Order: sequence, then C-alpha cells, then structure tokens
Amino acid sequence: MSGAFRQPVLDPDATGPQSGGLTAEGKPLRQPKASLCMMLAFLWIFPSLGAAFILGASDANWLRADGTLDRLRAITFEQWIAVIILMAHPVFVWLAWRFRRTEPWKEIKPEPDPDLQDPP
Repeated sequence: MSGAFRQPVLDPDATGPQSGGLTAEGKPLRQPKASLCMMLAFLWIFPSLGAAFILGASDANWLRADGTLDRLRAITFEQWIAVIILMAHPVFVWLAWRFRRTEPWKEIKPEPDPDLQDPP
C-alpha cells in the first residue's frame, strides 16, 4: 500500500493543526472563518441546484438574439439571479480552502451560562 492514505502522526506537545485541534492543556482550537466558509460551501449546494434548475428549465431566448446587447436584454431577471447564485458557490469553496490553509488556530473560550451559576 502507498503512504498517501496514512494518517499523520500527531505530536502530543505541539499546538495548532498538528495537535489534532487541541492545545497542550486540552483546550479546543478552531478556525472560525474557515468553518463558516466551509459550512456556506456545503449548504450553498441547495441554492445552486435551484439556480441550475432555473437555468435549465427556462427558454434560452438569448441564444437566438442577434447582437451582444440584444442577448443581454433577452436574459430574464431570474436567469441573472441564478447566474449570480452559481458564481457565488466557487467563491465560497475557494474561501474555505484559503482560510483552512492560512487562518491561525484560535482558542475558543466558552461563555459562562448564567442559568448554571449559583444564585447570589
């Protein structure tokens, strides 16, 4: 078997991505921007599918237009919105990839829950 599918060995004394997302004290580390963009990239599949359906099911009048200006006028409003939605999806994927590689790991401190505190 090739070594391409082996899991990396994690250094127990390291912090950040080499520690499996934990500091030496066991506190969790996160990349908030990377997580947000990754979630958007995954969830943006649903609007992209709807936009692809709008583009696929609609009549392509712009293909039969003569000039460039006439072609732009033949595109309906919902087709413009569908194209914008489809163009946003690769942006979210690229941002998730970029932030995953460049964003520093941050310690996330949990906020104290006021319901669990002792009354005064």
